[in-house]
Amino acid sequence: MKPETEVLTVPEAARYLRIHEQTVYSLLRTGRLAGRKVGRAWRIHLETLEAYVKDSSAGEPSPRVPSR
Repeated sequence: MKPETEVLTVPEAARYLRIHEQTVYSLLRTGRLAGRKVGRAWRIHLETLEAYVKDSSAGEPSPRVPSR
């Protein structure tokens, strides 16, 4: 039998990704982050967040700080 995966709330996912909660909601609404609504609340699998981080960091250049 396969063990259950950890499921996170939006505030927990925001802390994990180190982004604002509203950004997580936006990612969920646009389909860029997979999640499931349970009643009125979103739930996101930890595996989904890990895959999102891996995909995001692989395809985008790191941000540069402008020099003065």
